[in-house]
Amino acid sequence: QAMGQGADVTLEEVIEVRQVTDSAPPRFVVETAEGSTYEGYAVILATGSLLSLAEEIAASHAVGLVHMRFFRPMDEEVLDLFQRNHTKLLILEESIAALAPQIALRCQGCPIRSIAVENRPVAQGTVEQQRIRFGLNREGIETALSELELL
Repeated sequence: QAMGQGADVTLEEVIEVRQVTDSAPPRFVVETAEGSTYEGYAVILATGSLLSLAEEIAASHAVGLVHMRFFRPMDEEVLDLFQRNHTKLLILEESIAALAPQIALRCQGCPIRSIAVENRPVAQGTVEQQRIRFGLNREGIETALSELELL
C-alpha cells in the first residue's frame, strides 16, 4: 500500500513516478490509476511498527510512503518506476536489512539510504533504546531524509 498526504492507494494502482522539477533537490510526483497524486523529493519504504512513525514523517516532509509488507514478492513494476526516475529511497526495516539489499540491487542508480539493525551482536537494551542506537526513531529518519535531499 502506498500512501502520501493522506491518500491511500494500492501498489497496483501506481502508474507513474516522474521528476517534476530540475531544481536541487528535484521533486517527484507519484500518479495513480484513480487520479490521486503525491509529490516529494523522496519515497520512504517502511513496514511493521515503523509504519505509523514513517507515515507521520512522510506527511510532515511531503514525501511518499510505500508499505513494504506488500513488496513480497518484490513489486517489479514499482521498482521499475523508481529506477527509471532515479527516485530517492529511504528504506526502514525493524530488524536487519533484508529487503534493502534487494531493492538497492534492483534500483541501481537511485540514491538510497537504509536504516536497520546491524547484522551483528548488539548491546542489550529496550526496543526504544535499540531504535535510537540505530537511527530508527524520528530524529534518525529525519536526518536520513535531509541527507537524501542533498543528493
